[in-house]
Amino acid sequence: MGNFNKIIRHIKTPIILSRKVVHRLPNGLIKRKVLNFPSHKKNSRMLDEIISNNKGKVIYIFPSPSCPWGYMFQRPQQIARTLAEGGDIVIYLTDTSYPYKPDWSVRGFFEVEPRIYLFNNGTDNFIHNLAGKDVVVWQYWPHQLKYVQCLKEKYPVIHIYDVIDDITTFDGYNTIKEDYTQSLNTADIVLATSKVILNNVSKIRQDVISIPNGVQVKDFNKPLSEINALSTMNNNYKLVVGYYGAIAEWFDFELLNKLSGDFPEIAFIMVGEIYKEVENEVGNFEAVSNVFFLKRINYEFIPSLLTYYDVAIIPFVINDITLSTSPVKVFEYLAGGKEVVSTDLPEVRSIDESLVACSHLEFKEKLELALKRKNDLSRKAYLKSIAEQHTWEQRVSRVTHEIEKRRLERNYENRSF
Repeated sequence: MGNFNKIIRHIKTPIILSRKVVHRLPNGLIKRKVLNFPSHKKNSRMLDEIISNNKGKVIYIFPSPSCPWGYMFQRPQQIARTLAEGGDIVIYLTDTSYPYKPDWSVRGFFEVEPRIYLFNNGTDNFIHNLAGKDVVVWQYWPHQLKYVQCLKEKYPVIHIYDVIDDITTFDGYNTIKEDYTQSLNTADIVLATSKVILNNVSKIRQDVISIPNGVQVKDFNKPLSEINALSTMNNNYKLVVGYYGAIAEWFDFELLNKLSGDFPEIAFIMVGEIYKEVENEVGNFEAVSNVFFLKRINYEFIPSLLTYYDVAIIPFVINDITLSTSPVKVFEYLAGGKEVVSTDLPEVRSIDESLVACSHLEFKEKLELALKRKNDLSRKAYLKSIAEQHTWEQRVSRVTHEIEKRRLERNYENRSF
């Protein structure tokens, strides 16, 4: 299975390859014609129709460049979904650099979910016809500052800068530090996902607000689907310990190797996007019979995936990136009623210290304990109750309250006496 998955990761279908070639065409009329983008006038009419069907609603813009909607479903998408479920309009910008659906297929406005519109105009993704509208732009990458500035020059928007990760997490470019600092200084509202980020940001913005990640609990109470490959795993191994998410340089491969040797009767299933930088590390496990790396699956199948896990783990090394992270998956693990064992991440420790191990030996011991109580119904109820204290609705409501305060302040300042 390991060899098969390794091969699959490198196969690109002719369709995907052709999409990547077309994406490299320079922005302009030719590219717009080839990809059949609607005219700017048609986009304006579509926007007018969206607004007229949702009168009086706030318009939230998630700017370019963006985390693709169809990629790992993380904080930006979850917040967008929560805002839309609250009744507001979300315009989530995308582009053809991600050659998979739904992002690749977006031409103009595309309603991917109720009140969530993916948008791509084939050039700059700038949205016109927003004069006089109630607009909030939700920036979450330093890279998005240029787009936000263009929007702010034309419209009196409320600008949120959501500091979601340590700056070293991002692909670097010449002005990333300057863009990061300017974003902090110019945003109306600044959010921090972790205590480490909060402390760092507060040196520049003392009014920064702590908004950790969360979970959509209701997603883990829906009917489940069978995942055939994992059904086979359950038949071949006594127990399953699992992980899902990015498999990147912060993944503790040494810990995983030790665990696989200590527990040969357990299948260790790692599901997710394997970053190019660690492909060799992953390849080293091809000779390890009870470790399986499987391709990323869509968010909608995550609750089903968890049903195959006896215990869920977060095996991260401790560095600047992981010290600053608020892992979405820990809340989702808990919502699925799963025992969790994590390396010593501050944000996990603040949820429940019993979930955290400070060494490889302690990780092994806590994994043994978690496996013993995996069927304890009272324990499952407790774990789910933790998740219910950390919902996306609660997180977003704190931000919308701050937005309303800024809106009232602006109205007061603009009053004529």
